[in-house]
Amino acid sequence: MATSSEETSALILQPFGETGTTQERVDDNAARLCSALATLKALIPGAQNSSPTISPPLRDPDASRFSNSFMAHGLTPAMVQFLLSKVILSLPVITFKVLPLLNMSNPYLLFPITEIDTTAEVIKKIICDTWSQPLVTQFILDGLQITDPMACLETMEGILMSIEVERVKNRMREGFDRLRYNVFARLGDTPVWADIRDHLWDIPYVNLLHRTAHSTPFKLCSLCHCMTHPRGLCPFPSLPGWNGPLHNPTPPGNAQVGPPCNKGGQDHGMKNSRGWAQGRR
Repeated sequence: MATSSEETSALILQPFGETGTTQERVDDNAARLCSALATLKALIPGAQNSSPTISPPLRDPDASRFSNSFMAHGLTPAMVQFLLSKVILSLPVITFKVLPLLNMSNPYLLFPITEIDTTAEVIKKIICDTWSQPLVTQFILDGLQITDPMACLETMEGILMSIEVERVKNRMREGFDRLRYNVFARLGDTPVWADIRDHLWDIPYVNLLHRTAHSTPFKLCSLCHCMTHPRGLCPFPSLPGWNGPLHNPTPPGNAQVGPPCNKGGQDHGMKNSRGWAQGRR
């Protein structure tokens, strides 16, 4: 076990080959990843105090398959550094890719969209149509400092092809679903991305057959600090001692009586001047 004085960390592992089409396959991949980490633990200097544990993903009811991302936690910094340095590891039991826990860098995740109920494919078409408008296209190319006509065409084609939309379905306490669509795209390095994103954030995304979609502030998951989902959809719940309270209720008879929670001062996330979510301080 890792000592209480030694910091432990977590990583995302993505197996290659057949992914999680069934619960049995997910469980098999989780067992293989556990075996691989146990083997690596014995070989990596400074990793002997690691207690590798694999948390498999939960399935989105609207998805056709499970996510292919497993979280490995209880790792010492030495083991984390070794795994990240290899990027891809191939062992007899499994081959997998290693990613940092917070891998959604600014140049990839742009913004969430709400106020429209449709499919991810329709949202992607709306975004492509909007970004293809001459004024929007010119703003993007000016930000990237591209002037050559052929390069402009190739760049915009690459950006439009890189657009990905993730449909997030969050069930509210009132019983209704609040849909959100995470919009991802590659737009160059971070400073350029920030300038272009601020402009794209404020554009209305209109489709004649649907309501107008608008961007919305990010809300960080209070469990894993990821921006792509709310706490209720976190794929890694119930991890003891990890960045927040457990989902598991207190066993009967062990409940602790304390003062009522002060909900009046909660900040549910607001845009600052650059559109970022501002959480509680």
